[in-house]
Amino acid sequence: NTPPWNYSGTEEVQNFPDNATDWVLLEARNATNDTIIVSRKAALLLSNGLLQDVGGSAGVTFTGIAAGAYYIAVKHRNHLPIITQTPITLPIGSDTPFNLTDAANVRYGNSQLIALSNNWGVMPCGDFDHNGIISYADYNQWKSAISILPAYKPEDANFDGQVNLSDFATFRTNIGRLAPQLLR
Repeated sequence: NTPPWNYSGTEEVQNFPDNATDWVLLEARNATNDTIIVSRKAALLLSNGLLQDVGGSAGVTFTGIAAGAYYIAVKHRNHLPIITQTPITLPIGSDTPFNLTDAANVRYGNSQLIALSNNWGVMPCGDFDHNGIISYADYNQWKSAISILPAYKPEDANFDGQVNLSDFATFRTNIGRLAPQLLR
């Protein structure tokens, strides 16, 4: 429940899966006005790129919203957020996960995602101040957070528990990127 998300959800995890990498915040947004957030939900990001409900089931289920079409936005503590290209119909079903690593499924596609060699697109890392722009302000924040002591900090771009030069290398490749206006 901290800025800029100010999300005070009730999700709780008793035992993190071994392949859990971090948390993400998902938003179901109105299909005719994607600036209207209908529901929010915290989920676990797994090392294979899949999302998992905090209860342990594969995928994520929004509760308390009607079945129907929604834009889905994904936010993370140090990455630029993304949103689906078009509204998707919920519930999807556990056998057909929605692929946000495919640039065709993400608004602004290849300009919003970073293409990896396995044909996956990933969210750009380095938005340490969470303003939707990876800039020198993020560098200044990273610089002031450098530490070899284990810590859970936004400036830890590679999730090794330290803020150091390897995090800067990841940040440096993404400087100048920005999120769509509606996600800032």
